[in-house]
Amino acid sequence: ALRKPSPAAAAQADRPRKRSKLSYKDQRELDALPRRIEDLEAAQAGLEREVSDPDFYSGERQLVERKLEQLTALQAELAGAYERWEELESQGEDSA
Repeated sequence: ALRKPSPAAAAQADRPRKRSKLSYKDQRELDALPRRIEDLEAAQAGLEREVSDPDFYSGERQLVERKLEQLTALQAELAGAYERWEELESQGEDSA
């Protein structure tokens, strides 16, 4: 036979998940990350437009290499920002 959960267990299951307190510094960082990610994505899109221009690779070699390095660095920074956002959000969730 199926057992009904106790009223206390049912009330517990209906409660929204609480977030544990992040430190002030971590909360400010978490609050700022969406804007930072947006800025990084805009910069990445701008560089990708430059790189996709048919005349881009016919330009000065040092400039081409510098732009490609900037794009690679932006992609890495963006990936790191997403990882940090995920990390901070998971720290803020109650594991119960």
